[in-house]
Amino acid sequence: MRWNDLELFENGRKTAEKMRMSEALKNFNQKNDEYYKFLTIYSNKRG
Repeated sequence: MRWNDLELFENGRKTAEKMRMSEALKNFNQKNDEYYKFLTIYSNKRG
């Protein structure tokens, strides 16, 4: 393996991790949104 092959591999791995992180964040935020919508609807029904 040549040096810049290794470098490319590292960069690719970092990029993939960033993408995975932002995917996870998006999913997390989406779940949070649904949860808050549920809470608002629920509290509106009670109030």
